[in-house]
Amino acid sequence: MYENVRAVWDSYRRAGATHLILAQVVYSRAELDSFRKAVPGADITVFRLRADLDTLLARVAERERGGPGQAIHSRQAEELFHQMEKARVEDHLVETSGRPAYNVAAEIFDLSGWAEESAP
Repeated sequence: MYENVRAVWDSYRRAGATHLILAQVVYSRAELDSFRKAVPGADITVFRLRADLDTLLARVAERERGGPGQAIHSRQAEELFHQMEKARVEDHLVETSGRPAYNVAAEIFDLSGWAEESAP
């Protein structure tokens, strides 16, 4: 996976990109060292998108619609929820329960500081 991140970053950097967004579960701060090796010189910021457990389970139920994977995915969602609550790997915690995706994205953009970087 990290070699793939390196290749993607190298390709985008050559095309002029200055930022890279990865959607990935990060279980510990130590895990970020592998990303730093894949993207040398990167300033890594971890945003955790959080929903309360009831919302997560409702999302799984909606997605799985009672199919055979619903019980498995519900259990996995609950386990991951508790792991992330305990680990606190994030630099920024962004609550998503009851919020439209565009509001969540806007908050992440504001917290990232990228707007200030591109201002004249």
